[in-house]
Amino acid sequence: MEVHQRGNGRVARMPVTKRTITIGGDPVPAPRPRVTMNGTYMPDVYVAHKNALGWVFKAEVKTPMAGPLVVTLEFHRKNRRRVDLDNLEKTVLDAGNGILWEDDSQIMEMHSRKFLGCDYPRVEVMLEEVEG
Repeated sequence: MEVHQRGNGRVARMPVTKRTITIGGDPVPAPRPRVTMNGTYMPDVYVAHKNALGWVFKAEVKTPMAGPLVVTLEFHRKNRRRVDLDNLEKTVLDAGNGILWEDDSQIMEMHSRKFLGCDYPRVEVMLEEVEG
């Protein structure tokens, strides 16, 4: 791996492996669990979306990445309703655990953006496996 010293004193890591996965459809934020007299559950819409993400990830990635990762997430939503970015991230991170990466503790750096009112709703997941 090449290491470059930036002018600000930080070290830039060069990626070993890069991969981009695009999943069509409106991103679904992770909700709070619902509590009833019969127990706790997650809403069906969220569970279905998370499972769909998992299937797409399995089709794209044969083995989980094992090294340190830099993850960039872009969420393009059709409607303009405000949603928390961290809840959108949680859905993707939970779906990718054990499929895209062995454990989300491998993520050393993460960048996320959301776009509202898009004609083509989707989630874009960019993974960079870096050394050390």
